Parts: sequence; C-alpha cells; structure tokens
Amino acid sequence: MERFIAEAEKWKTNNTLLQVRYSIPKVGPKTFSGRIVNLQIEQNDILFYDVDSKMVHNISLQAIDEIIPFAAAEVG
Repeated sequence: MERFIAEAEKWKTNNTLLQVRYSIPKVGPKTFSGRIVNLQIEQNDILFYDVDSKMVHNISLQAIDEIIPFAAAEVG
C-alpha cells in the first residue's frame, strides 16, 4: 500500500494523465481518463478529475481496480 501511495503522489505531482478502472456495487466496472487532484489517505479516498466529462470523482481506495499512467495504457 505504501508503494502505491508513493506512486500516486508522484502522479499527482507530475499531473500525469491516468486510466482509472473502478467498481461500483450493483453497477459494475467504470473506466475514465483523469488526473489525481487530492490524496485523502486518512479517509482512504482519492479525488480525481475526469478530463473527458470534466467531473470530479471521489473514489475509495477499495473500489479502485486498476490505475495505469496513460502512456503505459496506450502501449498495453
């Protein structure tokens, strides 16, 4: 978990575009491209800005399935 937090801090500092996949109970998986606005580790949340819909998502760490930096997402 500490390794993920360090990586997320780096993504936030560098304003890295990310592909985020997360799950919502009774709805299923969701995916968007965005950037980290704020890390709320004490509350186990990350605040993301969705660049396509221009919305902010507050997502629980437990709901996140995968976060991939956008350059790596294009390759894979």
